[in-house]
Amino acid sequence: MNEDTLAILSLECPADEPQDFFLSFTGVVYDVFSRNCKDINELRHLVALLFPKFREPVLDGRARRTEIPKLFRLCQGYFAAATDKLYLREISSTEWFRHINTGAAEGGSDSDSEDHVVSTDPGQLKLVGRLDFELPYYAKFLLIASFLASYNPARLDVRYFAKGRENTSNTKRGKQAVQKQMMTQTGGKQRQQLLGPKAFPLERMLAIFYSILDDPIENSIEIQSQIASLVTLRLLVRTSNTSQLDGVKVKCNVSYDLIRRVGRSIHFEIDRYLFDFV
Repeated sequence: MNEDTLAILSLECPADEPQDFFLSFTGVVYDVFSRNCKDINELRHLVALLFPKFREPVLDGRARRTEIPKLFRLCQGYFAAATDKLYLREISSTEWFRHINTGAAEGGSDSDSEDHVVSTDPGQLKLVGRLDFELPYYAKFLLIASFLASYNPARLDVRYFAKGRENTSNTKRGKQAVQKQMMTQTGGKQRQQLLGPKAFPLERMLAIFYSILDDPIENSIEIQSQIASLVTLRLLVRTSNTSQLDGVKVKCNVSYDLIRRVGRSIHFEIDRYLFDFV
């Protein structure tokens, strides 16, 4: 942690709040936002914006000041909304807004590009087919997990993602048998690939993420921050009510070609985990 930055943020502590509680809060803000935000004034603004929401459960009796992880969980939706001011790379919120405005203005010029896939449903967004920046390592796995959750049936998660299973030729034959069985049961309905991405609970994506990742992760706050960043970039699209903190649903908003490129960059063969996909 940057002690100087935290010392400056600690000066924002309200007179009626214990210093140690406020320092715990500023530590959370620093952990979540400092990688993408180097402007101390912007961090101070985020502290002033989020602290009333962070301590709200304490004031209404839902949590105690010592329950920092619980308070963060209850405030998670507000942290995600605040992340809309930031970009995955180290640029200011002003530069981020300029970037998305430029992208919107230029979006029509490449709508026919082979790097983009447009949904047949007019109510859906155009799937992102190209990235002009590098995603962080864990964000790539999160995006892959979201793609798998959007296009694979939930009932097959245990088959594909249970720890200790190997994707051998036997698994491939089992996959083909399940495909045949499901086609019989559904009367040959169109595959999800043609229907477009399906919304899924955030918890399911996280379960897949932790399954496909080899290394254990201790910093769950960083993962939540990267999820919020993917939502900010419209690589993940939230489909549930924005005021809903529990049971959040999202769907993946990237093309198949892009997710394959993301997978190759971290040596992950996504095709081995996709059901009924060509």
